[in-house]
Amino acid sequence: MTSLTRRRGAGLAAAVALAIGGAVAAPVATAAPVPAIVAADTTDTVNTATIDANATSTLTIHKLAQTESNGTSAGNGLEDSSATGTPVSGVTFTITQLDFDLTTQAGWEALAALDGDVSAARSHTTGTPSSQTTGSDGLASFSGLPVAAYIVSETSTPANVTPAEDFIVTLPMTNPTDQASWNYDVHVYPKNSIVDSTKEVSDSTAPSVGDTLTYTIKADVPKLDVAGGATIKNYQIVDPLDSRLDYSNATVSMIGAEAAELTEGTDYNIVSAAGEDGKTYVTVTFTAAGRAKIAAARAAGDATTQVQVVINAVVKEVNSGSSEISNEAYLIPNDSQATWDPENPTPEVPGEPSDEVNSYYGKVAITKTGTDNAAASKYAGAEFQVYQCTPTGAPRAAWLSAPTPESAATP
Repeated sequence: MTSLTRRRGAGLAAAVALAIGGAVAAPVATAAPVPAIVAADTTDTVNTATIDANATSTLTIHKLAQTESNGTSAGNGLEDSSATGTPVSGVTFTITQLDFDLTTQAGWEALAALDGDVSAARSHTTGTPSSQTTGSDGLASFSGLPVAAYIVSETSTPANVTPAEDFIVTLPMTNPTDQASWNYDVHVYPKNSIVDSTKEVSDSTAPSVGDTLTYTIKADVPKLDVAGGATIKNYQIVDPLDSRLDYSNATVSMIGAEAAELTEGTDYNIVSAAGEDGKTYVTVTFTAAGRAKIAAARAAGDATTQVQVVINAVVKEVNSGSSEISNEAYLIPNDSQATWDPENPTPEVPGEPSDEVNSYYGKVAITKTGTDNAAASKYAGAEFQVYQCTPTGAPRAAWLSAPTPESAATP
């Protein structure tokens, strides 16, 4: 009895379970972020006699958030009460049956010949796909499934969740506690990397028209098993600048542990385009080479390994009276969201919004007068200075009435 374990993809828990050589070979259903695809040496004899062809199976998917430490031990298809990670809701899983007859040796051999290649398996799909979405407990459960192999896909994820690679699972799987029997109640534990972004604005010099606002965006990078072939399929950062700002420039870099050097035109591209709402949409789109570079850096680093985008914009106008310029950026860390075209932006930006930052402005009109009721021209040339201050107590009135001659004379 021989087997070949081959790593493909990330954030998954899946396996092809094969019965080999008159006994049942234990499948691998890993709880780690890397799936183990078990392929068989087809010179062996497949034992299918104990499979109940009329039985149905249940597949329960436990969707948990990837951390720095979880998902390091292999699963076995049984429910694992020790699995850690925050449940992830709103992930839609779709399973599609394959046409391999797992009640025969020929069916197992044909499945094994795919060597875990999901793309090749797609030509063997049959029947109607079925979908379930995880609830607050992170569970998606499929019941009444006939004996077969299935492709499991994450067909929709929340904006800040990176979808896992597709994988193949067989139902049933061998029972790890009794390899002469089959497990028709299979549990798998794929992991997803959850990412977020933060934003800061530098406007501490009391900016006015003509001054520059500097926005700093720090975005997480999905943690993937790049050694096993996992890739980031899309990575974009979008910043819709207020219509009262003129885009100046942007710089892109990595920060934190194992940060890599990034090159514009090779690793990423920057596009600024006007939207129908008057805003200027600045989009940083990473190329395949750039996505591979930041994924490798994150795999070698830790949670501090991030992409940083610094955008400079010039204030071109301030509304009359008091006003604020609000801004938030969007991180698109996956390919399951609506396509974002940097050249043709719309107000409906997909992805996960960052913190909202605000810059506050006001206009003050000062009229110089005197108690002698003289013409205004008498006071021409008076100069005033306005200073920014930090309140230390309760707010006070924004203005005070000019004193009357009587009150002015009162000690």
